[in-house]
Amino acid sequence: MGIRVVVHYEPGTLYISTVGIYMSDDATKEQLTALFKSNPKATLCIVSDNDAIDKHGQPIPFEKRSGEIMAVKLAEMAPEGMPIVRATPLAKDWNDDLTNMVKAQEQQRAEIQRLLEQRQSLTTSQVTREKGG
Repeated sequence: MGIRVVVHYEPGTLYISTVGIYMSDDATKEQLTALFKSNPKATLCIVSDNDAIDKHGQPIPFEKRSGEIMAVKLAEMAPEGMPIVRATPLAKDWNDDLTNMVKAQEQQRAEIQRLLEQRQSLTTSQVTREKGG
């Protein structure tokens, strides 16, 4: 597991993202320790896929849950005393969540546009009636 991106997400929270490359567990543990020493109030946020259930709603055996396995490994490598938080997407992965969010926003925009057009149509017909047309 390798640490590829370090971003200070919010004050007091340390966000570490892995991108699927592999480094030795010792090297990863050393990096986590160094990061925690540089910010002792940091929280390790482990963000991975939500792979506990397959697309049919059936549970996936733990040994096949790569996101779960990665989260456990990272948590075990974290220095003692470092708070750990795990975040998972609602869907299988974060891309699915983002795609679903964009679709929902597009539907909201379409509904707002439809309502605005409906309002404009009603306003236009009201003006036409008032003018006697």
